[in-house]
Amino acid sequence: MHSLHLMAPRGIDDSIARLHVARSLINMSELDKAGEVLMETSFDAASFAFHAQLAINVAAANQPRPYSTPFVLACKRAGAMLLAMGDVEGAVEKFALIGEHHEACMAMQATGRWMEAAVQARISPRLTLTCKLELLHRWVKHRAQKGHVMPAALLLLRLGAPRTALVLLNECAHFTDTGGLFGLYLVLTSIA
Repeated sequence: MHSLHLMAPRGIDDSIARLHVARSLINMSELDKAGEVLMETSFDAASFAFHAQLAINVAAANQPRPYSTPFVLACKRAGAMLLAMGDVEGAVEKFALIGEHHEACMAMQATGRWMEAAVQARISPRLTLTCKLELLHRWVKHRAQKGHVMPAALLLLRLGAPRTALVLLNECAHFTDTGGLFGLYLVLTSIA
């Protein structure tokens, strides 16, 4: 955010940067900070009205739970429509505003943003461990289907699923000595 303040005195339009910072803060459930970043948009910027409206939405989302039904429905519908229009960031933003981080991660995965979804799943404070594991296992499956078997197996080991990792390695034609590979991994990571 410090960089945003450096841009302002020089007359540089920082609207796009502010939007990206605000969306990142929303994804991390830092709604107060996201609202601040948005409301510091210069009033003569072309995006001021959009940023102000988003800041109002962020403020509404920052109220104690449960959210009002119309607000939740509006965010869900807007998120679905934005996703259908190809605006993944906008959809993720709307889902995150109402605490639907699982839905936000699913939207990212559905549009091929696997790494972003994995990071979001790991850092999201509102996702249950079960949801995090489900999202990360979907990523592992995707990586294995793309031929990245060893990285997928290592992810499974990190997720605490050694049997699944062994099955994955065993089913791969490239690896004939699955036990040896697993033993090598254990030695290299000092688990053995």
